[in-house]
Amino acid sequence: MGLYDGRQTIIENTLEIAKLCAQAAHKASHITGRVEIKTMIVTGEDILPILEVMEAFAQVMPPAGGDAMFLRLAYDQGRVPALLLIGADLRHSNVGYDCGACGFDTCREFNQYARENPPALGVIYQGPCCIWKTIDYSISCSWACATAWQHNITNRIQGTSGMAAQILGCPEGCSTVLGLPIGPADEDLYWYNRPGEVFNELFSYEDMMRFFLNFICAYWETFPGAKPIVKAKDRWWEEPHYVLRVQEDSPEEVEKFHQDVGNAIQLVVTKYQEMQERKIKAGLKKPED
Repeated sequence: MGLYDGRQTIIENTLEIAKLCAQAAHKASHITGRVEIKTMIVTGEDILPILEVMEAFAQVMPPAGGDAMFLRLAYDQGRVPALLLIGADLRHSNVGYDCGACGFDTCREFNQYARENPPALGVIYQGPCCIWKTIDYSISCSWACATAWQHNITNRIQGTSGMAAQILGCPEGCSTVLGLPIGPADEDLYWYNRPGEVFNELFSYEDMMRFFLNFICAYWETFPGAKPIVKAKDRWWEEPHYVLRVQEDSPEEVEKFHQDVGNAIQLVVTKYQEMQERKIKAGLKKPED
C-alpha cells in the first residue's frame, strides 16, 4: 500500500524500459550471426560527460548542438532520459563473403585497410564498415526502438549522443555507437512534437532559418537543374531566388574551424578521464595499475 506521484514513477520507470530495449537489441534476429552487440545504459548525472562532449562539438556539428540543447533542458528539469547506448565493431569482417559491398574485393583486403588506417575522431560511423554487419547492427537498433514504442515511449535513435559516448569509450571496443534516449516518459522530448512555445523561447525565427539552411541538401533544395534554388523564404519560387553556389572556404574560416575542433578535443580529453572514473565507480571497469 502507498501513495505515489504518478509523474515521478513514470520518469523512474524509464530505466526498466531501457533494460528491456537492451535485451531486444541483444536478442534481435541477425543475418550473419557474427555481430557482437554491446550495450550500456547511462542515467542521471552520469549522462553529463556525454552531454558536455555533444555541446563541445556543436560548433562543428550543428545537429549535436541541437540534440544537446534538448537533453540539457530535460536534465535541468529533472526529467533526463535513460540513455541506452548500442555499439558494435563494424570495422572488422569475420563474415568471409567477399561480396565487395564495402568497396574492397575481399574481406581480407578490407580488414588490412581497417588495421592500417585508424578512424578519425568525431565520425558517427567509423569506416570502412562491413555492410552485412552494419545491417545486423541496424536490426538490433531497430528492435530496441520498437520495444520502446511498445511501452508507449516516443524515441529516436541518435548518432550525436552515440558519437559522444563512443569518443568516451562507452561501450568499449566499438567502432560505431548509437544512442537511444528512453524518455522522458511523461512528455515527449521536444524534437518529437516541437511545441511552439519551447522553440520560441530557445530560438528566434532567424536563428532557425540559419540552422536549417545549413542542411539545404537534405531539407531545402529544389530539383537542381542548372541553377539550384534554395527554399530560403516563404514564396521561394518567386524571383529573386536564393541559389546554391560552391565556394572555397576563406583562410579565416578554416582557422576558426580548426580552433573549434581543437577546443572540442581538449574538452574530450578531460571528459574521457571523468567517464572512466565513473565506469570504475559503477564496477564497469577495473582500475588501472
